[in-house]
Amino acid sequence: MNRRKFVHDMIVGTSGLMFLPAFLAACKKTKLEFDHRFTGDVIIIGAGISGLYAAKILSQYGNNVTILEASDRVGGRIKSLSGYADFDIELGAEEIMGDHSIWYDMVRSSGATFVENSGATLYYFNGSIKTEIEATENTFFNAMNQIIETIGDYTGSDVTAEVFANLAGVSDNVFHIFNAKVANSIGSCDEHVGMHGLRSIEERRASGTSKKILRNKSLSSILENQFSQEMEKVVLNSVVTNIDYSGAKVSVTDNAGNVYSADKVIVTVPLGVLKNNDIVFTPELPVSHTYAIQQIGFDAGLKIILQFDDRVWPTNTGKIFGPGLIPEFRTTAAIERSADDRFLTAIVHGAKAEELSSQGIGIIDTVLQEVDQVLGEVSSHYVDHIIQDWGNDPLFRGVMSYDKPGTGNARSALSQPISDKIWFAGEAVHTGGHQGTVHGAMESALQAVLNMLA
Repeated sequence: MNRRKFVHDMIVGTSGLMFLPAFLAACKKTKLEFDHRFTGDVIIIGAGISGLYAAKILSQYGNNVTILEASDRVGGRIKSLSGYADFDIELGAEEIMGDHSIWYDMVRSSGATFVENSGATLYYFNGSIKTEIEATENTFFNAMNQIIETIGDYTGSDVTAEVFANLAGVSDNVFHIFNAKVANSIGSCDEHVGMHGLRSIEERRASGTSKKILRNKSLSSILENQFSQEMEKVVLNSVVTNIDYSGAKVSVTDNAGNVYSADKVIVTVPLGVLKNNDIVFTPELPVSHTYAIQQIGFDAGLKIILQFDDRVWPTNTGKIFGPGLIPEFRTTAAIERSADDRFLTAIVHGAKAEELSSQGIGIIDTVLQEVDQVLGEVSSHYVDHIIQDWGNDPLFRGVMSYDKPGTGNARSALSQPISDKIWFAGEAVHTGGHQGTVHGAMESALQAVLNMLA
């Protein structure tokens, strides 16, 4: 197959977004050929990884690119905090999912080293903390893990994971662990996530199943290294309020009244911004797109960094699954990022994140009570905290997309261009099982750009 036909098949095929390492490796060396390649002015809305990657490709093909970013920084849901600890804390994306992706190759080429062993996992159920070995001595725990392994073969109706777990017989004793592994890990909770979406991830994910964390760099430093030229094209603090594509050119207006004009626009803002109608489109978006936006799930998410004056958990602990509002805790020293094992990260998504966020200043008291329940009376060692509340941030309004029951082909519908002028990209637009990931956001940008260029 020649390159031109291959590109065409990538564009029109419904599975064209599935990652193809050999193809993308070739892209690094040779520009693709197009019968009718577009060149012109492009505005990209959002300077997250999807927007930056789209800008890189478009610029390579001679297009004039401007990136409008609503916040005072680039990176979107990649957000690294330096100076708080003896390592860079990731307040957003952290794990690199799989080793067959554009993102993995980009991170590796930057000189980063990886940590794959994240330490031992502890489970709290039946009133006490248990090691992996102790947990596997419990019949209900083993049955739950076996039920999770059947998700990829699920053939029933598109019910929630909660309904599925109840019908499958997951015990109340370990139901919170089921939620943590199945739903919290993809940005939601078991009462929101649909079974067809979970099965689709298992069926279509092509990047691999490994989970790696950077040892010697932050994710933000990777962006600075790989997208330095694209960052010069970014206009910060430009909150886009209106996109008018009724004329020959697309007119984009921000909250300061600045008006930008372009031939085409790529919208990469978080799905929560689109759900809240924070951007007015003229004319209104097609029904297919507005319906798709509402059908894809996008929930609240919290990362809470707790600092203690000493390690208050067992040596070599990596993760702790708790029974309350905090489905998962993660430590630092076990993943070899810090010699100072005093930081614990709470990761909460979905309904539990909404409930926790609603507590306002009382949030830390609740978190510490749960730490005490799981680890014993250790809150007296608490020193400080940092809260990243993605759902409460008006520029994001959530943490990552997932498939609700009935989401169906909504992602594919959202990926379709409008009037050959408007494209959508970002992890929520990914149709090949990589939603909710950094590489999924990049692959969606690649698809949008290939469509636009051709």
